[in-house]
Amino acid sequence: MKKHYSILFLMFASVFFFSCGKTDKEKTLQNKNKAVEEPKSTLNACSMLDKSEIEKILDIKMKEPAQGRSKDGGKGNISFSECSYESDEGSKIFLSIYIRFSPFKEDALTTLQSVRNSFKQSGIPIFDVEGIGDAAFWGRNQLHVFLDDNYYIIITMIGLRDRDNAIDKSKIIAQKIAAVIK
Repeated sequence: MKKHYSILFLMFASVFFFSCGKTDKEKTLQNKNKAVEEPKSTLNACSMLDKSEIEKILDIKMKEPAQGRSKDGGKGNISFSECSYESDEGSKIFLSIYIRFSPFKEDALTTLQSVRNSFKQSGIPIFDVEGIGDAAFWGRNQLHVFLDDNYYIIITMIGLRDRDNAIDKSKIIAQKIAAVIK
């Protein structure tokens, strides 16, 4: 049980870390020479996939999704949305979908490097995942996907004991989200 709490803590700490960060003034100064883009659609992680699609992918009944923290950053600011699912029966499976959009080019690359370094410093093994986004890797129950120059998706999968199965199912979810975003 303690292991599940530490995994949940790591997941929420990483979401909090990547949601907050620098002040708006620091972001503006750092990014003033970078091209600003707008999201291709409104970020709402709970509307990216129907509950029935999640149930089909995971092959288990799920409770209704719960909207987590969300922020519409507006023009020139970071936007993010979070949604979580929990199994309704049988073995407990917890799924969290986190989508972040940064209007600044190359922000995803900086974030990628930061996340990788954070995992390495924590001693968390990283496994590169092919076939999704511009770069993707798996580390401690989370699939991190970097898409186009602006999108960062985290799929957290807790409860599936087989890592390869968890990666495969997380990858399918991330691919479906990427298709909606584009």
